[in-house]
Amino acid sequence: MLTTAKTDKMATSRPNMTVRDHVVVIIYTLLIWLSIKLAFTPNMWFTMVGWFLLWSNWKSFDIYCHKRAAGDYD
Repeated sequence: MLTTAKTDKMATSRPNMTVRDHVVVIIYTLLIWLSIKLAFTPNMWFTMVGWFLLWSNWKSFDIYCHKRAAGDYD
């Protein structure tokens, strides 16, 4: 069952992406892709570092998205 939550300020209320947003998405895409490649190496230490980098890149991109939706980067 799909549930949607309504808030006062939806992220879709500002669908315009700037060049800066595109660059940020490209950079995070590359960082997440490299983290995944590192996470699936046979070495245990590189694997742990890769999963940590994947988690930290995902969280920092999520923070950027929330701040962008709130209007902090205008």
